[in-house]
Amino acid sequence: MPKSNISSSQLLKEVALLPIRERRRFIVKQNYKVFLYKYYSCNAPEYLSSIICDSNLWLSSPQSFNDPFDMKWVYTVDRNPAKRRERLKGILQNNPDIAQKTWKLRQRQIDQLMLDPEGLEARVMESSVKHAGTAGVCCLSQDPREILMWSHYADQHKGLVLQFDVSINPEVFLQAISVEYSADYPVVEWTDPQENALKVGLLRKFKSWGYEQERRIIRPGLANSFLPFKPSALTGIILGCRFPEEQMPLIEKILKDRELKGFSMPIIYSARQDRSSYGLKIFKRVN
Repeated sequence: MPKSNISSSQLLKEVALLPIRERRRFIVKQNYKVFLYKYYSCNAPEYLSSIICDSNLWLSSPQSFNDPFDMKWVYTVDRNPAKRRERLKGILQNNPDIAQKTWKLRQRQIDQLMLDPEGLEARVMESSVKHAGTAGVCCLSQDPREILMWSHYADQHKGLVLQFDVSINPEVFLQAISVEYSADYPVVEWTDPQENALKVGLLRKFKSWGYEQERRIIRPGLANSFLPFKPSALTGIILGCRFPEEQMPLIEKILKDRELKGFSMPIIYSARQDRSSYGLKIFKRVN
């Protein structure tokens, strides 16, 4: 079994080398879901083809998220002057406009910000938000039966949900980290590296979003790009309870293109409304 004292990237590689049954046991032992899900509308066939046929997940920029409270955090300023000065140097060096200035001008700006806490906080926040906006994020869910998710992200139950087997491609899907839900913004020590603020800010949302049961794959600096995954990791397609049959030829064409590439075929399911309660049941589709 993987050693506990190795880095996360090494751990993922070691998990991937395990036999499939041992991988699944490891995943369950870590209280991780064996399957993750992605809700989709059928209104953008090119996106469906990209993920089903070409095996690419899309890494969105956080700036495109539908929640303006997403990617928010509160900074606390360290009282240690040496730490503040060192962090300021890093921020100013990463700002292309300031980086071109002479060393003396940069030092003068650092001195000014050291005496201006409000200006310091604003500059740090501005730098961090810009940095966070360049991160690539793929949002996944742990629940394929969540009614509100179908309504919000799968075209009012007329879309579909894609099912991924984490154990088949742990190098990608074990990177999906659980989102925390709270009434308060996370607090970040401003001298912490920007990567820390990035993950803290992107892994907390307002508590009302808790129904999403979201996990996020975060790739710094890779906003608006593709993240390839193993084709066999896509094991199921769940059609919504209001999925229009006239859309079925589109799905069949995409699956045919996938088959021509020699990829394994996902199982097709249908979601149906529960007759006795507010809920969905999922059945294997019979043609």
